[in-house]
Amino acid sequence: MKNIFIVLFIVFAITVSYSQDKITIQFTDSTEIKGYGRIKLNGNILYRKEKKSEKEIYSYKTEKKVKKVTIHYDDYDKSYEYKFTYFDGMKHHKLLEIYKAGKVNLYIKNTTTNTNAIATGGFGMTYTTTSYYISKKDNDTIIDLRQGNTYSNRFRKKIAPKFFNDCTDLIDKINTRDFFNRYGIGSVVDYYNEKCESKQKVKTRETTED
Repeated sequence: MKNIFIVLFIVFAITVSYSQDKITIQFTDSTEIKGYGRIKLNGNILYRKEKKSEKEIYSYKTEKKVKKVTIHYDDYDKSYEYKFTYFDGMKHHKLLEIYKAGKVNLYIKNTTTNTNAIATGGFGMTYTTTSYYISKKDNDTIIDLRQGNTYSNRFRKKIAPKFFNDCTDLIDKINTRDFFNRYGIGSVVDYYNEKCESKQKVKTRETTED
């Protein structure tokens, strides 16, 4: 029975590894290509013009530099962008899923960890953690929000003023710590992109009319 489970796991892993979906790759020079492919574990993009065509590999450092890739599933699309951050004085690129888009963009990266069966009393377990990243529109630099704790001093005093300083209403709500959930970073960005931006447009229009 144990051998059967091992074989099934291997078959499943191979199927996932070689699965291909319809994708669109957009490059930094504004051109794009459509075909089939997948995102590899190392963040590179495997592409084929047709399912049985010769494979090609693209990333932010290939001759044709990738800016964005969209995977077209049957019922929905998922888009990813290459963004970078500085750590220890070095530039680090990450391919991140676009979670919220607007004047401020929110990105996520899911990391799956498998625990050792021996360390957990004979039962191997799988955990998925989500990390959040924030960036202003059309800015390639991101800031790591970790788990997106909106109650933390780091978020309230350093990050929120940097990204939402033109919306005092939102800053006030963040500082009260009771309008948004502790890990409701998605709601914070939605509020800014939808309500704050619409208020700014109304204010601009009124100023113009005056």
